[in-house]
Amino acid sequence: MSFGGYGGSSADPFGGQPFGGGWSGPPTYQAPPPPPPSQQTNPLATLSIVFAFLFAPAGVVLGHVALSQIKRLHQKGRDRAIIGL
Repeated sequence: MSFGGYGGSSADPFGGQPFGGGWSGPPTYQAPPPPPPSQQTNPLATLSIVFAFLFAPAGVVLGHVALSQIKRLHQKGRDRAIIGL
């Protein structure tokens, strides 16, 4: 069967699969790796120790904030924040 006589007797006038081939499966997704641990000590952890002696309620608050930042940002200073608490 010829389509208008152009290009010979090809059965498919468009030249192959319409979307580049067969089904290759669902796309795969890889989550980005976690950030590398920071070499910097959290400054709020150090301040929590200082304020634990000067004004205890501020030391407790700074210690809790420092612990959450250390966990989220993978920083050093967890021991300092706990001492400040």
